Amino acid sequence: ATRSDFELDESQLCKSPKEIVALIKEYIHNNYSKQIDLGSLADRFGFSLSYLTKIFTKYEEITPSKYLKEYRMKLAKQLLRSTDLTVASISQQIGFMDQFHFSKTFKQVVGLSPSEYRATR
Repeated sequence: ATRSDFELDESQLCKSPKEIVALIKEYIHNNYSKQIDLGSLADRFGFSLSYLTKIFTKYEEITPSKYLKEYRMKLAKQLLRSTDLTVASISQQIGFMDQFHFSKTFKQVVGLSPSEYRATR
């Protein structure tokens, strides 16, 4: 099995909370373009979502959901600055199935709409 599949082997069962957080971040970085269900991710590690959120927040000072959202927005900003891809295309590339949800989230996080942000480049 590949590591990105997150099929647990014996060695992963003994990881420290800090190592688990690093694996979660790695998973997010490798899979941000897909739908990510943090509950399923917690199940894969054999923990509850609340425990996973607790350890992630302890080490990163941010919840995993917020980390995922901010990571996606960081990538969206790079794409808006460096490409002429449509907002719809960018939203799909970073894991949003709905362009309008992406635009609303982007404006909440960044303070500008994707088009307004692109106009400032």
